[in-house]
Amino acid sequence: MANQKKNNNLASWLEETYEEITIYLKFPPEHRSKIKSTNPIERLNEELRRRERCIRIFPDNKSCIKLFGAILQDTSENWINNRIYLNKPIERIKEYRSEMAKFENISKCEYKKECG
Repeated sequence: MANQKKNNNLASWLEETYEEITIYLKFPPEHRSKIKSTNPIERLNEELRRRERCIRIFPDNKSCIKLFGAILQDTSENWINNRIYLNKPIERIKEYRSEMAKFENISKCEYKKECG
């Protein structure tokens, strides 16, 4: 009885959160392992901490913001320019989504023929 209730709770939770859980599946397969992992964020946090330890005491808030801002901007530019993280992210995502849209249209047409 208790196991059945737990299973029902789990099943209802999965139904409610399915879209949130599987959102990374809308991206190309080669990007998925990096998207569902928190490793890039953890690495960025480690880099920020490493730089902060070298300085130890910032003269004021502006100097801290400048340093962290420069690090974050450099990381962002590296990601955007395809030097690290994802290989040609925007182009590949657009290609993958157009491929999936074609597949979904074909599936809908076949469904209509069978059921129409």
